[in-house]
Amino acid sequence: MPAAAARSVQKLCADTYFDKFVPRDLRRTVKTRMGELGIAKDVRDRLQNHAAMDVSAKHYDRYDYMAEKRAAAERWCDFLEVTISGRNVVPIRKAGEA
Repeated sequence: MPAAAARSVQKLCADTYFDKFVPRDLRRTVKTRMGELGIAKDVRDRLQNHAAMDVSAKHYDRYDYMAEKRAAAERWCDFLEVTISGRNVVPIRKAGEA
């Protein structure tokens, strides 16, 4: 993680309820929030490059799912734009703060 990003994460952890942060937390958060947006698990798995484990997907399905992945990524981008713009943001506070 670049130094500036690491400092930002450390500040976020100090200012909120996070005790520690690891890069996998971003993957977990993205996957969880995409699920909340209604993006199907198989599309989320493909976006995060998770291997398909069943025989059909592993050996027979050669479709790249690009249209589905693009639609999911665009939906995620729209969600981030709303979040970053502050139109739908709730500040994160330490436990016990009003």
